[in-house]
This record gives sequence, C-alpha cells and structure tokens, in this order.
Amino acid sequence: MKRLAFLSITAAAFLVVVGCEKTTVQGKEGKALTLTAPSNQSIEQGKDNQVKISITRTKFSDPVTIKFENLPSGVKCTDADPRIASDSTNANFTLHADANAPPVDSHAVTAIAEGPDGMHARQNFKVTVKAK
Repeated sequence: MKRLAFLSITAAAFLVVVGCEKTTVQGKEGKALTLTAPSNQSIEQGKDNQVKISITRTKFSDPVTIKFENLPSGVKCTDADPRIASDSTNANFTLHADANAPPVDSHAVTAIAEGPDGMHARQNFKVTVKAK
C-alpha cells in the first residue's frame, strides 16, 4: 500500500512538472491574466503556420492583445489585429516564414498577452524554420 501511494505521488508530481506551463499576472482590484505556453511550432520556408494562444481572465472581459517577441529572422505574425476577443479564451495566429527565411532549429520565441492595467503575461515556445 505504501508503495502504491509513493507511485501515485510520484506520478502526480511528474504531471505537474511536465504539464502545460502557465504565467499569471495580477492587476488592480483582483484582476488577473493567465497565459498558457503555446506548442512549439515548425514552419517551412514560404509557408504559414497557425499558433494557438490560450488565456484565462479573472475579473475583466477586455480584449487581450497578443505579441510575439524574438521571432526568427524572416518570420512574422501576419494578423492585422492580433487580439483575443472579449468573448473568447483562445485564438489562432498566423506566423509566416518568408521564402528566404534562414533555416533555424528550436529558436526561442516569447508570446506576450497584454491585458488592462499594464498586465503582461509572457510564455516561451520554440519555432523551427525548415528549408523547402
């Protein structure tokens, strides 16, 4: 019985460590914004890729602006208005790799969710650009 309890606790601890990473930032009057780390992405030169960004709001319903920092050379977000609408908790954003974007493996990128009152939640993920 003790061995079973130990294995259960070990498995639970493993799931916490391996599970989705999240960042929560606190704002005024109990407001909070949580950003879940997006999945790592792979884009072929000259192609698009959709990256899903998920958030949780506490005590506010404003739209949340999404930015990407440190994208690989030749990669950009092509969305005209990169926001998660007030009635949504996630959205897909398009990353485009130019035809001449240099191939790169596991380039560290930061997704930033910007809410009201200066709340900025940040999560890292990796972007790989593959040759045609």
